[in-house]
Amino acid sequence: MSAGDQMTKEVRLCTILVHLRSRQAYYDEMKKEEAAAIARAKATWAATTAPLSAFANSESRRLAEQLAWRPPWRYNDIIGFLEVIYEPASAVLAHLYRVNARRVSRALVRKQFVWFGKYVEVPVDSRVDNYDESVRQAALECIVQATRSLARRGWHADSAEATALLQCADFGKLLSVLPTRW
Repeated sequence: MSAGDQMTKEVRLCTILVHLRSRQAYYDEMKKEEAAAIARAKATWAATTAPLSAFANSESRRLAEQLAWRPPWRYNDIIGFLEVIYEPASAVLAHLYRVNARRVSRALVRKQFVWFGKYVEVPVDSRVDNYDESVRQAALECIVQATRSLARRGWHADSAEATALLQCADFGKLLSVLPTRW
């Protein structure tokens, strides 16, 4: 394959996780569940006169163990991802992959991600002198548009790291180093 053929193929700039809810909403719900579990454990022990040695096999012990471990938000409630792609001399695209389910909820156990379609497209102005900056601005605008669109559905795109990376990246070097998508 020649260098010219490689330049016409799409380049994946970044992948952004899509969550069912924001970080704050996730931890707020966990705090409510924790408070309810503690209330149940206190009510259980208040109703019994069991000795402390019986605690090892009680529901209160199981609740305490559940409270000790909390999965981090970043790896929980993932319902999809955005793939931000640069098509040379054309546009920056965001493709959405999401869970293959009619109703997206927290109770999803087996997640299979399917391509949902081209979600956002931002054209790149190839007539400007600083083309790398034009690609950067198109990529950042693509992420902002996709994040806003997902927020209207009540979903949250974790785009902070991708945005920071794209803001300080040297696109001339980045585009020559990144592998093509296909």
